[in-house]
Amino acid sequence: MKQLIPILAVLGALPGATLVLAQDRTPAQDDSAASKRTSTLAAGSQTRPAPPSSTPVVQAAGAHAVKVEWKAGKLSVAADSVPLSAVLWEVARRTGIELQGTELLHETVSMEFAGVPLEEGLRKLLGRVDYAIEDVPREHDAAEIRVVVFGEQTVAAQTVAAKSGGRQARETASE
Repeated sequence: MKQLIPILAVLGALPGATLVLAQDRTPAQDDSAASKRTSTLAAGSQTRPAPPSSTPVVQAAGAHAVKVEWKAGKLSVAADSVPLSAVLWEVARRTGIELQGTELLHETVSMEFAGVPLEEGLRKLLGRVDYAIEDVPREHDAAEIRVVVFGEQTVAAQTVAAKSGGRQARETASE
């Protein structure tokens, strides 16, 4: 818990950084189409997913399966009691996004959604997680999305929400 606050303070001070604390979002904010992308974030290890395969079903711990499809820019996920980290890695493998911090996730998820934009799907999956999404510039002006997980909902973050009067706790610095 002591490590989370300094990290959030540093990231909140970066130009263009947007931090999303899970417990500070309302259901309406979770469903909104507003972008939560950032342009700058602290440097860290970069992990690339394996290239997509033709088989969308992956066996996760406990012989539960997760089905992830990525077609025409739309994401579909069907998971039943699957570790959230396994679902996220399959999404990363299919979509090409980068993931960091998934080792901090210990919950299992059961959910199903179909044909949603990538960021909306990520918001659904990460509903109880503190995370940031950023655009990572690549060659020829192409951008890649990186998802940085700070951890599951924390007591410290709940305190921030209580002190802010229930407002969404987002730190945004202008460029």
